[in-house]
Amino acid sequence: MSSRSEATLARFECDRLDSLLSAVRTKRFFWQDDATPINDDPLQRPRHQDFAGTLMENGAFYITRRAILEQYRCRLGGRIGLHEMPEHSALEIDEPEDWARVEAVLEQSRGKHHADH
Repeated sequence: MSSRSEATLARFECDRLDSLLSAVRTKRFFWQDDATPINDDPLQRPRHQDFAGTLMENGAFYITRRAILEQYRCRLGGRIGLHEMPEHSALEIDEPEDWARVEAVLEQSRGKHHADH
C-alpha cells in the first residue's frame, strides 16, 4: 500500500468518517437544463481567479464502513469526507473519443517523467 493510501485511511479513521470519496476541484460554473444556476449567482459572479470552485466526485475510490453499506445499501452515508485529487484524475473512459484524452495525458505525464530524470 502506498504512503498516500495509508495517509488517506488514517484520515478516515482519525476524522471518524463513515464514508470517504475522492474528488477533483473544478472552477466551472454549472447550470441546470432550465437555465437555473447550480453553483453561483450570476449577479454576484466572482472572477475565476477568485472562485474557490466546486468539488466533483471523480470515482477514483470510495471508502465506506460495512455498517453504512448494510444500513443504507449505498456506498456513501453517515459522516462523509472528501479527498481532493489532482484535476487530471477526473478522466473517465465512457466514450470512444475519451481514449484520445487519456492517451494525451499519459504522453504528457511520460514526457514530464523523462524530463525529471
